[in-house]
Amino acid sequence: GGGGAASPVSSEVPFSRYAYRVRFDDCDVGGMMFNAHYFAYCHDAFEQFLLDRVPSRVRSELLKWWEVRLKKTTGTFHAPLRLHSSFFVDVRVSRWGKSSFDVEFRFVEGGLSQETAKDTAKETEAEAETVVFEALSVYVSVDKGSGKSVA
Repeated sequence: GGGGAASPVSSEVPFSRYAYRVRFDDCDVGGMMFNAHYFAYCHDAFEQFLLDRVPSRVRSELLKWWEVRLKKTTGTFHAPLRLHSSFFVDVRVSRWGKSSFDVEFRFVEGGLSQETAKDTAKETEAEAETVVFEALSVYVSVDKGSGKSVA
């Protein structure tokens, strides 16, 4: 059927992980990252997430007619990130709709990169992760020519 109901994605779908470091220009005078910058890192991680999934040979043709627009985003702050902190942004699609989809973001201090986690059996290091921020964004697939949402 072609119903418009959204289909949730299993919570078992793994996150993709991207590494970052808090820069000087990300911070206020107290050394804490500006709240708005969390969302800029979400956007950067989402862009990388898409680039990792669309083969370069297809990308240029796809970008001629298709774009993704942010419709809504919300965030929950658990703890601040501070100047020079290393952190990861975990990204995954959590819902597919007819033309929209939800993307979850999780900012983590500590823990292991995806490459290190694959190469090591040290579960204790992975347990040291601290989630400092979580966000949920709704994106809509749009036809560039018409400006209308597309499935």
